Amino acid sequence: PQVSDVIRNGRNIGCFQIESPGMRATLREICAQSIDDIMVALALYRPGPLTGGLKDAFVRRHLGKEPASYPHPSLEPLLADTYGVILYQEQVLKIAHGLAGLSLSDADLLRRAMSHFDPGKQMQTLKEKFIQGSAEHNQVPQSVAEQVWEYMAAFAGYGFPKAHAASYAQIGWRSAWCKKHFPAEFMAAVLANWGGYYSQRVYLTEARRLGLSIRPPHVNHARKEFSVQTINDQPILFMGLDQVKDLTNRTQTAIQRNLPFRSFTDFLARVDPRPVEVENLVKTGALEGFVYRRPDVEAGTIDRWVENLGKAYQLLPAEVLKEIQPSVDGTLGRAVHSIKKVLGEEHTLVRKLKSMVKGPLPSSPDDFERKK
Repeated sequence: PQVSDVIRNGRNIGCFQIESPGMRATLREICAQSIDDIMVALALYRPGPLTGGLKDAFVRRHLGKEPASYPHPSLEPLLADTYGVILYQEQVLKIAHGLAGLSLSDADLLRRAMSHFDPGKQMQTLKEKFIQGSAEHNQVPQSVAEQVWEYMAAFAGYGFPKAHAASYAQIGWRSAWCKKHFPAEFMAAVLANWGGYYSQRVYLTEARRLGLSIRPPHVNHARKEFSVQTINDQPILFMGLDQVKDLTNRTQTAIQRNLPFRSFTDFLARVDPRPVEVENLVKTGALEGFVYRRPDVEAGTIDRWVENLGKAYQLLPAEVLKEIQPSVDGTLGRAVHSIKKVLGEEHTLVRKLKSMVKGPLPSSPDDFERKK
């Protein structure tokens, strides 16, 4: 019942094949509440049935507002399931075979010729056989046979195979089930696929309508694409790292491989991003919660440290890194001070760091921050 309610009220944005405005309107019109109803709507919202008001006639008959009618009584057993309206290509085969007595091979030949809009000699021959066969097998007057022929021709070019409609309906129903019972995961999957019928903006609006919390990418939570993370027992929809401008695949992979990060400096050391990447991560809020001076990052004043600190860390032996990492609290000054404390003033790496800051290394993290 819950899934039926989603479909009947047209709240199926993001659901396979049934999310367009026209499809949602059709589902509302026929009060769809089952897979069979979706199958009907998929076949109904096509140029064939839409021609000549057949869609409106079907809706009225489906809702019991008018009785089904047939151009000839012999069509009733062939079209009873669809209230006298041709919806599926298979019905063209049934009419050609049951009404006109054409062989199944000729009936399929007729279906293929109609679907390719073939106006040639073959089509004319099949038309003559159809009219003649209808008169011989079911005493159908020529005028009625010609009317049925035109009816089939108008439909068949745009008709849906019933098996096709059934397959789409199954996927559409399951999509609606996922959206109803797992809205966060469903919307994350739709957005990770860069949407469907609509732009991402529409799907983000739909996610908010569902009451989902949407956050920008974060290096400790986001994946490459949209994803769901549970924080404080609440599902949070995180935008993907691929939404960050100029963030290379190498850096995205490094973030995924090394997370979680304890501090800004820890992130710089283990990911070694380019300065422009750090700047864009800061601007999007992907480093929220870390200690850094955002104006300095945006102004580019620590570009040199971003470039070199990661390389410096890579030169350190594992046992040195083990001693340094617990003391890193998010400032570049403390990271540099920790390296100097462990290695000593005369170590090659310490000399390299001295050249980076153009002068003696600070004796404390605070001195370094003032110097920087």
